Amino acid sequence: EAKVFYDFIINANSIILKNINRYIQKNDLSCLVQLRDYQEKKNLEKEFILGIFKDYPKLFFSERSDPLNSYKSILKSDITISNHSQLSFEAMYLEKKSLIAPLNLTKMISFFPSSINSDKQGWKWIIEDDTYESFETILDDLRKEPIDKYLSDTKKARDYIISLNSDFGKNSIREKLIC
Repeated sequence: EAKVFYDFIINANSIILKNINRYIQKNDLSCLVQLRDYQEKKNLEKEFILGIFKDYPKLFFSERSDPLNSYKSILKSDITISNHSQLSFEAMYLEKKSLIAPLNLTKMISFFPSSINSDKQGWKWIIEDDTYESFETILDDLRKEPIDKYLSDTKKARDYIISLNSDFGKNSIREKLIC
């Protein structure tokens, strides 16, 4: 079961990275990748990512040499994008734009309570399919969204994710893991 989940995550990450790669090259943007692992698997992770981005000159890496590096990376970035990481939630806490790209992972993990019909209703900035067109559209919209409007429109969902409580009701992320 763990191998099936691991393979699923590798596939999802590959799709997200390919979409990011295509988008940043098309728009001539830089990309800062926060590596997840410390020493042990760091080089494998970096090689995996470089295999997708090749020699793109505006690709940068931040290692997890200290526990605050992920926060520093968030603060340096205009938008944080993650698949199944707390990084997007941490960006929300730091009042930075956050795009969650769980793709099909939403079939296994519920990010919002059942009173919300879909995760998209709970968090506007989520990508639940793997097409580049969807990725490009939502990322274009998020980039154009003024930060004050973004913070105002996402307050309820950010409160829910950050404090486990809000008008949405009790947070179910930890309660509804189906894998």
